[in-house]
Amino acid sequence: MMNILHYKPLLSTIGGLAMLFSTGTAYSASTATALIDWSTFTITAINLGIGLPTYTLSDESSAVYSLAETDSAYDWTSSIVANSADGLASADEDSINATSTNGSFAWAEREGIFTISGSGLLLFQADYALSVATDTINDYASAHIEFFAETESDTGFEYYFSISDLYTENNLVSSLEKNKSLSLAFVVNDGDIVRFGASANAYTSSPVPVPAAVWFFGSALIGLIGFNNHKNNV
Repeated sequence: MMNILHYKPLLSTIGGLAMLFSTGTAYSASTATALIDWSTFTITAINLGIGLPTYTLSDESSAVYSLAETDSAYDWTSSIVANSADGLASADEDSINATSTNGSFAWAEREGIFTISGSGLLLFQADYALSVATDTINDYASAHIEFFAETESDTGFEYYFSISDLYTENNLVSSLEKNKSLSLAFVVNDGDIVRFGASANAYTSSPVPVPAAVWFFGSALIGLIGFNNHKNNV
């Protein structure tokens, strides 16, 4: 007949493992969201004294990414989503959004190519919302949006960027929000090719909590003590 007392140390250790997984790794809450309100997106041509430039949009594309999940579309109107356990990235005709919670990353981007006729200034604008929050000093959260453009002309390439970001400070518990309008303006000339893009990304970092590990190693230690006592009594 099997002596159950002989297996007490092993059962104790297994109990510690069960406690670890049944309790779960309860990450503290950190969140970050970056959203571009695409329904407010405008392109304004401005006369610099030499007439108004006009443009033709072609080669639209959108892409989203969250951990191992991805999606894409060759337009600015289709609804696409990448949804992982703690991250969500989406794009549709009304918004570009990235949301991260508890140690994840999410990213969404939209691009298009414009052919320019005439010369002048082009102004790209859209409203946006950023938010970040942490509830322990070990958490970190950041949200970031960006407009970027590359112009190709007979004289070469020019690059332009406009960025807004929001992040929690190290060793501080905080909750922050920013709601504004992002703008990017640059001069274009007849025949230029403009590659324009808008992106939103969100990142969070939350450490694995100590208590679960303490319970596990404590249970394992008790099991080893019991095993040594059993050997000494044999």
